[in-house]
Amino acid sequence: MLRRNRYILIGLMIVLVFSGVPNAECNGTNNIGEVHILDVGGVNPPTIGWMFAENATLATGMTWDGGYTGQTEMTWSYTNWVNDSNGIDTVFYQYKFGNDEWVNRTPTLLEGNSTRGRYSYTMTQSIWWDWELDTVQVEGGLHVSFRIFANDSLGNWRTTLPTSKSGYWLSITPPFSNALPYIVAFSTAIVVLIVVLIRRRQRGAIQ
Repeated sequence: MLRRNRYILIGLMIVLVFSGVPNAECNGTNNIGEVHILDVGGVNPPTIGWMFAENATLATGMTWDGGYTGQTEMTWSYTNWVNDSNGIDTVFYQYKFGNDEWVNRTPTLLEGNSTRGRYSYTMTQSIWWDWELDTVQVEGGLHVSFRIFANDSLGNWRTTLPTSKSGYWLSITPPFSNALPYIVAFSTAIVVLIVVLIRRRQRGAIQ
């Protein structure tokens, strides 16, 4: 009887320890109501494989929910095709944090050539727990705008419609690595209490 209870208590302790880990939630897309002018120049500018139509002018926002478990980075990865029969000269993945200026990042050509290529870039933001404010802080803020610029060898260019990413954290807890000793101590105290109660019950049954 005691051995069976021991396994039950071990299982209970494991559940208690890992119950403090929040889960990441799904993303969504919504219309944010911003209207942009098409940024296209020259004749037959590059075509860019994008999630929205090339002639779209109504901006879209993407929202995400996350759970913080002590991670130090959050990343956004993009992969897109860029084509131009005249030869692609430059491709920039551009980011903007809040109301700051656009920042150029040079992607990596994964495959293809100067007229048709698949490009990729991963943006990394530092993330940490702010003990003074008791919340998660993200480098550059939680609102990020993204777009792609490309021009060809003749000077023709195209910029995709900006897409905004905004997010917030659900089930926020302090970093799991820092909270773990407290969770273990609390779980151990509960297990010890249950063991004492079970033994008292067994002694009472014997008497």
